[in-house]
Amino acid sequence: MTAPLAGAQAGYSAAIQARMQKLRIAVPNGFNGQYERFAFLLPGSTLVPYDVEGRNTASLRPDLPAAERLDYLLERFDAVVWIDAETAQTPLTCLPRCALLAQRWHVKSRHRAGEVSLSNVWQPQEWLFGKERLIISKP
Repeated sequence: MTAPLAGAQAGYSAAIQARMQKLRIAVPNGFNGQYERFAFLLPGSTLVPYDVEGRNTASLRPDLPAAERLDYLLERFDAVVWIDAETAQTPLTCLPRCALLAQRWHVKSRHRAGEVSLSNVWQPQEWLFGKERLIISKP
């Protein structure tokens, strides 16, 4: 069942990993230490966690609306791993000032009360998956 989320398609290509070497990258942190998994996906980068979904596990302006927050992070870091909670391909709010380098599936590891219910338990696409997008600012 989890095979599509493992292997090469679950990470970033060697070219992307090489490009991200020694860069400062803002990465999502939904609970203590969740951001640390990116050390395996983007080795050699300096990872800085930012709060996701209002859990107040890090700073970096969790009070801003999503579009403004993405801009805020892109101004301060070389790259941002941005969580898109929807599985559908939604346009990036930072275009054309940014570029999408890569994306991968994200399996949500924590859920808010009421997010999973009897009415949607058989539709995991509504609550289990999302997209992680690796984004940089355009010069």
